[in-house]
Amino acid sequence: FYRQILSRSPSDLTGIQYLCFGWGDRAFYPGTPTIENLDLKMTLTALFTPTPAAIGITWYHNRLIESDSVRHLVLDAEQVDQMYQFIISYARIPDGSLKPIEQDMVAQGYGSILFLEAQGTYSFLYTCNNWTNDVLKAAGAETSLWTPTVWGVGP
Repeated sequence: FYRQILSRSPSDLTGIQYLCFGWGDRAFYPGTPTIENLDLKMTLTALFTPTPAAIGITWYHNRLIESDSVRHLVLDAEQVDQMYQFIISYARIPDGSLKPIEQDMVAQGYGSILFLEAQGTYSFLYTCNNWTNDVLKAAGAETSLWTPTVWGVGP
């Protein structure tokens, strides 16, 4: 899995230490890098119609994201593996492969994020925050029971 991801990443892999994963609506997530790109019809469709999903993967060189909304967790190797196994289960399409979303379907402004077709459907009942909470739960981290909003993710 790691080799498949990294083979589709930028040509300069030197120093990549962190992969960041996200999950969301197949049309909304790759099409809305900023609030300025927000489209009301696409937003309402994503929220109220179970729609196909996408996974976004970003790579970082020797740095962690620092912000008030980022929580750092220390996980052991087994927990990381459990987390990646959960992510893989969503990243694999039915034939077992990874299917990148064509770059012309991704809005400018994302930079180097790689988007993949994903399992599952997005809606207001199962959001990106629920998915992130479930990834953490799969790793054995302290999580919320259910969290459609960012404020309840994790401990």
